[in-house]
Amino acid sequence: MALLLTGDMGATKTVLALWPAESTAPQGGQPLFRQKYDSHGITSFEDSVLRFLQEAKAMETNIPAACFCLAGTIVNGRCTLPNLNLTLDLNLIEQKLSFIPRISFVNDLEALGHGLNWLKPKDLLLLKPGKLSAYEDTRGLTKAILAPGTGLGQASVLAGGQICPSEGQHGDFAPQGERQWRLWQFLHRKFGHVSWERALSGAGLQNLYEFLQAEKTGAPNFTLTEPLPTPAEITARASEDPHSLSAEALDLFTALLGAEAGNMALRHLAFGGVYLAGGIPPRIIAQMKEDLFIESFTDKGRLSFYLESIPVYVVLEEDAPLFGAATLARKIST
Repeated sequence: MALLLTGDMGATKTVLALWPAESTAPQGGQPLFRQKYDSHGITSFEDSVLRFLQEAKAMETNIPAACFCLAGTIVNGRCTLPNLNLTLDLNLIEQKLSFIPRISFVNDLEALGHGLNWLKPKDLLLLKPGKLSAYEDTRGLTKAILAPGTGLGQASVLAGGQICPSEGQHGDFAPQGERQWRLWQFLHRKFGHVSWERALSGAGLQNLYEFLQAEKTGAPNFTLTEPLPTPAEITARASEDPHSLSAEALDLFTALLGAEAGNMALRHLAFGGVYLAGGIPPRIIAQMKEDLFIESFTDKGRLSFYLESIPVYVVLEEDAPLFGAATLARKIST
């Protein structure tokens, strides 16, 4: 049996998977073989692929095509993953994996856009319904994707099905209100340029925690005397104690996420919905179900009525980019 090889390399984890080449869709939504690796432990992507194929006992299998989705911008067959300080070169990978006739790279958010077509109802959580009955069928409507995790990914799915990846997460952060203005000043002192990713990512959640701690001390250049809690620790503490600094940081994160999700909805007129993916949204659903996210999402002045008509979903299926990669591998295999 011929197999398709796919991979999803992000800043935290790398997932490799094999799919049946003859299927028209991912096999029941699940690959035939899947392995997850720590991205920070990978120094040679092609060597990791060879190790995976050995683990899958697929070194002698016919693999007509492979597609790898990467958390970075792809230019002329090269992709630098900024959160890993690693650059992948398609030519070098083709040489090392010469037994695979066709290999392609795709941005991870672009792959996720293709993967949305294969998601089942159980793979999505409707966080906010739309209000206009004319937009109930979203298949032919533009969608926006926002994926906060280790970094922050953004993309749009146009009405015709074309996927447009973006680096909009590195655009200028726009503060709303006095506290967010002080947040901007704090981040500016720390980083210089202040992007949305500085606030809406795992490291961004830590930045928010550090900012709030500095606010409480009254010292703008305050340095923590204890190790900064990890993003997972912040979200865990927020659930345990709704009055903690972690809960306050997560509330601020939720408000900012709603604001930027609303910005994307306006930029793309995403009447097909805004899809929140990445590692963080599925872990903070309880916070996003509260009013803070929706209020920030719809607070767009004269165009607030547009936002009221746009649904918001949380993508629960972590392998959605792999579904898209399988689709693209299948296209180039024929």
